[in-house]
Order: sequence, then C-alpha cells, then structure tokens
Amino acid sequence: IEFCSLSKLASFTGTRCGYTVVPEALMRGGMSLRKMWLRRQTTKFNGVPYVVQRGAEAVFTEADYNRQIFERIKKDIAPFDKEKLLNHFFLNSRGAIARFDRGAIEIRLVDIQECPAADVAIAEFEMAILKSLAKGVFASQMEQREIGTDELAKILEATVREAEDANIDNARYLRLFGVQAESIRASALLAELFEKVQSEISADSQKILRKILNRGTLASTILRKLGDSPRHEDFVTEYARLAHCLSANTLYE
Repeated sequence: IEFCSLSKLASFTGTRCGYTVVPEALMRGGMSLRKMWLRRQTTKFNGVPYVVQRGAEAVFTEADYNRQIFERIKKDIAPFDKEKLLNHFFLNSRGAIARFDRGAIEIRLVDIQECPAADVAIAEFEMAILKSLAKGVFASQMEQREIGTDELAKILEATVREAEDANIDNARYLRLFGVQAESIRASALLAELFEKVQSEISADSQKILRKILNRGTLASTILRKLGDSPRHEDFVTEYARLAHCLSANTLYE
C-alpha cells in the first residue's frame, strides 16, 4: 500500500491533500481491502477542496519536474552528447515516462532488447500490427473499442508472468487479429500475426523476427541458459555474452 501526502511536502497548515494506492489483490477476512478503503473514504470524506488541490499541484509542476529531473539528465549527459541529439524524455525512460508535450504518461511495456537490430525488428513488427489495426484489416474499429480494459489487463498479466507460454483464451480478443480460435499460446498468436504483416516489414527485420519467434523472449532465453540453480559465475558468463551481443549487434542465442 502506498501513501503520499502532498500537503506535508508543501508544509500546509490545517489543510490536507494526498493519495493512497491500494492493490486490488490485497484481501482481509475474505474481502477486498481496496473496496473497503474506497467505501470508508467515500463515506467519511467528500474530496479535497479545489483551492487545496491547486496548492498541492504547485508542488509537482512541470517546471519542478524539468528542474529536478530533466535538467539534471541534460547536464549529466552533455559531455557525451555534444551534438545534442539525445531526447531527454527517453533518457528518463523507466516504467513510466512523463510526456508533458503530449499531456500524458507513457507506460513502457516492451523493454529494450540485446542489440539494436532486435529493437528495430520488434519496433517494425509493432508498427505493422498497429497500422493493420488502425486500418481495420483484422477487425472494425467498433469491434476493437468494444473489448474491455479488464479483459486486456488479464491478458497482459498472463503474458508478463508466462511470456510466450501464456495461454490466451479470450476468443473475442483473438478475433480482433483475425484469429478464429477459442484459445492459443501467445507465441502462436505472434507467429500468426507475423505471417499476416510480414510484407510491411523490412527483409533484415524479418530474418531477426523469425529467429526471435523460434527462440522465444529474451527473458525466457536467459532463464533457460542459466538453468534451475545458477551460480554467480553463470550470471557473469551469460551477461558477458549479452554485452557482446550489444557491441556486435547480434542476437543472444
């Protein structure tokens, strides 16, 4: 459970503003702790007054973020970026990226791979799929909008845990990609999608994607290489191989 008091940080006197994050998975006596907390809050509390919200907002402004995060990043990277080509948004790319230029927070779901060639290939694959979805190649825009966030979150959580071995058993989701099946492994879905969109992908990236689809995710491959009881030396060896992949721009296999 995460608590944050904005009013404490701003030294408010007599007024309060903060937030609480309660994970859905937490249970107490067979009941959802999140739901109990929400009921408690909505029963006893009617919300923070607008003027107090604006006061708290002033503590975490875009200017504050620029000063405390971006300006420091720019200063630290300056000796290595004499042509000023690097984008400060992506230099600060963690799990979530504050994009003030778009009024949004970008959530990163795909991490960087072992070499630039793999990054480019996966980016091409993603763009080809997204363009097909936008054009309604697999399913109409209406059908895409009808699927619920909870359904998508369940699939995301399964693939986070089990990667390419996750079983996707949401037939409505599968139909959005033109797959007429009740369930399918994530790896098989990706293979089908690759066959559908490969004409939109460069020849070099196609070769790399075929290897990745055959090999599996980078994380799964590392786990297989390390075995069930890895020693410290095993980690050193495999991560030295990963470092070589980065410098040589080759896949980890």
